Amino acid sequence: GEITLSGLVLPVGGIREKLEVLQRRGLRRLIIPEATYQQLRSSGEMEQWPVALRDFGGEVLGTASNLAELMAVCMLGEQRPERCVEPCACTVG
Repeated sequence: GEITLSGLVLPVGGIREKLEVLQRRGLRRLIIPEATYQQLRSSGEMEQWPVALRDFGGEVLGTASNLAELMAVCMLGEQRPERCVEPCACTVG
């Protein structure tokens, strides 16, 4: 993804493909832009993913909408469970 000079985390695409690579490689964390996550939820796209990928996404996805949130998740290991709802939520793509 990209971060603007003002610290905003811009939306990205290809989250399903990114999750598939993470799953194959055995990695456990993907932080995506909050706007991307909201779009995935509202479009119902995640509902069409295979169950195994949805479950995996629920374990590894995180969200951030600005640099401060991104750093908190990456460096401090903070996670906001209230944002981690079925099937996904938190990590960087």
